Amino acid sequence: MSVSEKFTSRVMIITGKFVKQLLESGNLMRLDEGKELMEMIKFINEDPFWKAQIAQMDINSHGEITIYPQVTGQLVEFGTPDGFESKFRKLLVFYKEVLPQKGWTRYERVNLKYEGQVIAE
Repeated sequence: MSVSEKFTSRVMIITGKFVKQLLESGNLMRLDEGKELMEMIKFINEDPFWKAQIAQMDINSHGEITIYPQVTGQLVEFGTPDGFESKFRKLLVFYKEVLPQKGWTRYERVNLKYEGQVIAE
């Protein structure tokens, strides 16, 4: 298939030391951490809102994810991919309930690491 000069595929950028470690392991899907990460990426790509909203994920050497949104100015400290669906639900509530009231650029960081909490600074 030839490359199109009129279309650019929208892809999320994934960076960080953890990604390099997983890729160097030889088979990303052999490791539980790799499976969780791939499930999260699949979830994002299949949801039109999250696919449009997430520009980049950086994964540190401990497997903790920082999300760089496309529109809002906050860094989202996501934690590890475990329980990712619950974390995305919390983030969506934050986007729908808090940011319209307080302002889309009021917070610099949003932390979703902890169960039942959204911490915004």
